[in-house]
Amino acid sequence: MGRKLPKYEEYLEKLVRYCEATELSVEHKEYEGDGAYMPNRRTIVIDRDLDESTEIATLLHEIGHSMDDSLKDPKTLKKYDKAYTAFYKNEATDKQKKIVLECETKAWEYGRGIAKKLRIKLGKWYDVEQESALKDYGQEEQRS
Repeated sequence: MGRKLPKYEEYLEKLVRYCEATELSVEHKEYEGDGAYMPNRRTIVIDRDLDESTEIATLLHEIGHSMDDSLKDPKTLKKYDKAYTAFYKNEATDKQKKIVLECETKAWEYGRGIAKKLRIKLGKWYDVEQESALKDYGQEEQRS
């Protein structure tokens, strides 16, 4: 699905420096999904086999999760963690599904803001990655 980016190396370097500055570690390894943010470890895991555009989009998105988490109080974080746990066990209530979708959407938007701040030019490829990822969280169901 992804594509090559002319400034991939430059974008990746900017994002890695940003992560270092915000005390986030990034691990590239074999991973079941595209990536994940592990808040307890302040670590972002990125699948090492991603296409360039998917890797940059995923990294921006996961950094977005770390930003979003830093703005939440502990009680809200606990509620979100419970919603994600239920979601991945296919036991989420409609309210929990909505929480997860809102959190995912917000992380994509924070990713856009980070890209703008770092002067990473986002193209249609970012929109495609976002749309594809949000489908996994039931975006269509929430609209109806």
